[in-house]
Amino acid sequence: MMRIVLCDHHVVFAESLGHLLAERGADVIAVTNQLDDARIVLENKVVDICLLDVVFGEENLVDRLGELRDASPATDLVLLCGQVDQALV
Repeated sequence: MMRIVLCDHHVVFAESLGHLLAERGADVIAVTNQLDDARIVLENKVVDICLLDVVFGEENLVDRLGELRDASPATDLVLLCGQVDQALV
């Protein structure tokens, strides 16, 4: 069973995706809407995947991904983005 943390500032989307993944057998450890909350979970729990939105409003979180990697080096980071931006990709 995959242990997953979701982090997206769109609360309804994150909660809905978490519910769907749990119904499909994933162990959804936490659903957060703040990067700092996701980092705290990663520091304290064993997590296989951190699924997160890379753009929070006007803030681009690419520069902060190292914080998540440092918190849990074995966790895979999967980035979501609703923008088609070549520079971001």
